Amino acid sequence: MPGSATSGVSRSVRAGGWEAQGRNRDYPQSEVVTADDHTPVGVTTLQIDSAVRTAEYVILLAPEARGKGLATEATALPLRWAFEYAALRMLWRRPDSSPPTSTAAVRLLAWAPL
Repeated sequence: MPGSATSGVSRSVRAGGWEAQGRNRDYPQSEVVTADDHTPVGVTTLQIDSAVRTAEYVILLAPEARGKGLATEATALPLRWAFEYAALRMLWRRPDSSPPTSTAAVRLLAWAPL
């Protein structure tokens, strides 16, 4: 994409950076796949601030995967992991940069029992 932050950066370099980030314990990642044929359609990650035991939650879904309820399903596991396993105190996200459907998924799950 001309003019984007990744202009001139090869796909393999970006993929290598993403793989390296995945090995960092403060950035746990989960792949989002479809239930029927296990096609990868997105990824979730928690960007943990260990000092204050909080994390930013990020979900990325392919455009063709949006609006099918996948964001809600894909959000449930990281939320459960964050509070039950990692003992985080709070999760947050930047709704202004998120598609409305994933924001709705987080709102729905914020009040659901884990």
